[in-house]
Amino acid sequence: MSWWTRRKLNSNDVRVRREVAKMLTHGELPDDRDVDALIPALNDSDPRVREAAALALARVRPRALQPLILESLIKTMIEADSMSDYDALVGAVGLMLDAGPAQSVPWYPKGAEAETTYWKTVAALRPASVPGLLLALKTASDHHRKRAVIELLGKIGDKRAIEPLVALLSNRETREVLGSCLPLALGWLGDARAAEPLLRLYIDSHGARDRVGAVFVSQVAALLVNVGGPAVRPLLGYLTGRHNYAAEGIGEILGEILERDVMRVASDDLRSIVTLGPVWYERLIGDPKNPLVEPELLDCSTLKQLAGQELTRRGAG
Repeated sequence: MSWWTRRKLNSNDVRVRREVAKMLTHGELPDDRDVDALIPALNDSDPRVREAAALALARVRPRALQPLILESLIKTMIEADSMSDYDALVGAVGLMLDAGPAQSVPWYPKGAEAETTYWKTVAALRPASVPGLLLALKTASDHHRKRAVIELLGKIGDKRAIEPLVALLSNRETREVLGSCLPLALGWLGDARAAEPLLRLYIDSHGARDRVGAVFVSQVAALLVNVGGPAVRPLLGYLTGRHNYAAEGIGEILGEILERDVMRVASDDLRSIVTLGPVWYERLIGDPKNPLVEPELLDCSTLKQLAGQELTRRGAG
């Protein structure tokens, strides 16, 4: 923007500042000369100006200034009192990291060279954002803010988020308040440390008979599949344990992992599958409020076949 437009951001007339703010969100990409004017505007007295400044900063080029801008956005987000300000800042951070709710960005680069530069920038910015986002997660004053940060951390994919998210998921009260964003973030991260808490959540939720509960159970199952090979050992531990009423679902998850991610399954775990003895489980039938328990034998033949084929391929049978 021109020097005159930048000067208008300091106008005493809120209508003038709003006019500039509207232009910032839809006009040409801001450059390095605009940053000094935009960062103070994050604390403007008018919410529309603050929101526009955040979005404009997310669009700033060149790359050299983006780490500074990202740091300013996250710091302002942590300190934001207004929920609308917080949401706008989370959106701006998400756009910078290509991890926001809107994946189609109007200033997305055109051409192979520009795209390569863009993704290199995103790859460099994502790790730099994690300490600030973990602080935002720790200091968030309400669950709405925590959910927004958890979603960003899951999409960024940095493994430093695993332990804080696992700790939140392990707390039943927190887990219930935060809802599905926690298991989703852990599933997106796809780390072996997510397998145990996701498995516990799957087992705890397995008895759900209502439609919403059933959808949630299927989502958690898909997340375990996404964790892939590292999830096999805890899944097997449940299969061979006592009171394994969720064995049928666990068998299906194992089958999908062996089909999609068998190369990441440890050879010892493949041997454990091949040598599985009879797996009996308690199947719940009848009235959901007063179900009957019926013993049933799990068909493990496909699991054994897939595991055996991979062991043969490895020469480790």
